Amino acid sequence: MRNGIVPVGKRNNALDVIRCIAIVAVVCEHTSSSVFLSGRMQLIFQVFGTLGVPLFVMLTGYLMLDRRFDREYTERYLQNNLLPLFIAAELWNILWYGLSHVIGDTPIALSTALSVAFFYGPSGNGFWYIPMAIGLYLGLPIISKLVHWIDEEKIGQYGWVLVGCALFFGTVIPTCAQFLSIHFPGYYMESVLNMNIFGADVWGSSVWMVYLLLGYSIRRGLFEKVHTGILCVALCVLLVFLYVFHLDAFKHGIAWDPYYANALLVFSAVMLFVLMMRFVDALHFRDEGLPKRVTCWVSRYSFAVYMIHFWILATCLRFIPIETFSMRLFAFVMIFGITFGGSLFFARMLYFIRPSRKWLLLMK
Repeated sequence: MRNGIVPVGKRNNALDVIRCIAIVAVVCEHTSSSVFLSGRMQLIFQVFGTLGVPLFVMLTGYLMLDRRFDREYTERYLQNNLLPLFIAAELWNILWYGLSHVIGDTPIALSTALSVAFFYGPSGNGFWYIPMAIGLYLGLPIISKLVHWIDEEKIGQYGWVLVGCALFFGTVIPTCAQFLSIHFPGYYMESVLNMNIFGADVWGSSVWMVYLLLGYSIRRGLFEKVHTGILCVALCVLLVFLYVFHLDAFKHGIAWDPYYANALLVFSAVMLFVLMMRFVDALHFRDEGLPKRVTCWVSRYSFAVYMIHFWILATCLRFIPIETFSMRLFAFVMIFGITFGGSLFFARMLYFIRPSRKWLLLMK
């Protein structure tokens, strides 16, 4: 290891590329919401941004559900995955509370910080992702056992029933509910069957189990027989319809909501994941070289970038007069660059505090 970077030959660079796209998308969404404030340009970046968290969850399913959670591996998993995630959540909660009283316009109340620390109330900010991730990690060993049991006992019918229910109750009903809330606000629809099993009461609810299972299904060969051209066309069509969906909501005066359970977003994320896996292979991106080292480096700091970028962005918005820019797109590019680059810089600084690598940065 040199300068804290794992030798690139030991990593699957296709997954690093996907993780890089995911964190870029997340930062892109948050930056666009602050710079453009409204309009179609903001909507384009926001739609792209909603792909980020689904990609992260599918990566978890791709990497973790195939593991054999025997006694020995489960003990390592608890020590090296679940415990560091929990400790990192508590440490970042403390840091966010302190930073909010120094940076930004809305300090986090002590009562909110306590509710986040003990998981009994919403965070009201980007911290919502953490309890969702902890919930999924709590359930991973059991879900992994389940999928291996289905495979070994050759009872695929039960597996398809579970997947079908997860898709229907996790995406179809929520998508219909979102559509009805736009055009028929007096009509209420909600799934009464929660397929989350393990997770948190956050945006999307049951859909996170869907993303987890889809990530695993991709590893098992889902779409491997589908031509790349068809996948490209499908992705483009899905993204156009997703944009139109959000544009329709915008025109009806509905505030922006990522709608993570939207079926259009779910399948857009799946298509993008599969295509990136193929393109990295086709471009021989796995070979040694600068692109591979950069994606490996950014990928390893992706969690830290997520936790830090909110505060770099808040600092930019405080000291950079956005209203003076005649071209908001230029302001967006500049602030995005500062936010993303600044987050990587501070993540790298934290890296030199050795305990933070495991307990704060969750180095990948």
